Order: sequence, then C-alpha cells, then structure tokens
Amino acid sequence: MKVYAQGPVWVVSVEPDEPVLDCLLEAARQHGWVAAALWGIGAVRDAMIGYYTVEEKRYVQIRLPGDWELVACHGTLSTREGEPFWHLHVVLSDREGHTRGGHLFEARVGGAGEFVVLPLPHPMVRQKDERTGLYLLG
Repeated sequence: MKVYAQGPVWVVSVEPDEPVLDCLLEAARQHGWVAAALWGIGAVRDAMIGYYTVEEKRYVQIRLPGDWELVACHGTLSTREGEPFWHLHVVLSDREGHTRGGHLFEARVGGAGEFVVLPLPHPMVRQKDERTGLYLLG
C-alpha cells in the first residue's frame, strides 16, 4: 500500500493481493483520519458483499469468488465503538459486464486498487440504533 497527499485529498494505492479494508483502516490509523469521504476504482478478487435486512436486523452476505472490476466504491470513515470504521458500498462487474453491488465486507486487490480519501475536520461517530439494529451516524 502506498499513501500520499494530493492537496486536501489523499490517495491510497492498494497493491495486488492486499486486503482492501485492512489497508484503508491502516491508512486511517497512520494518518489520524477520524472522518472522511472515499471514492475508489480498480480490480478486486474474492469479494464478500451484502445487504442489510431491517426485519431480521442482520446483513446477508454474498461471496463473489474470482476476479471483478471495481466499477465504483464510495463511502465514509467514522468511528464505531472507539475504532475507525469504513462504511463502503461497491459496484462490481464480471467478464460479461454484469454488475453486482452492495455493502463491502472484504475483497483483495486484483490488478489495482485506487482510492481517493477526503479527510473531514470533525469526527463522525456511529452509535447503535435499537430500532434498526444498525450503527448509525449520530
């Protein structure tokens, strides 16, 4: 992983075989980011995405083995129970251009992972919402 500043934004270049979320968490810790917005593109493999069902108060996870184009990734950095937490959504496409999307749980970079991070000046904190079961920004 390489991290460098470009004016007010940072670039996180995640290298092949590195885990996307672990690298982004490491970058946040190293640079003291407490809140941020993120955009990303690249290629990933062996992804786990999902969606949240409010009725059951749980995430349904979907494993996507193999190689996928990272068409879009966006989300926010906040703190959850005192730790940095990336809330990321992705759109992935397969060889035929068919897309899948959802909440990103895990993925390793395939060819390249390029993420632009805009640190925000004030912390954003997530707290458990009993009604939905989610950790929401408060």
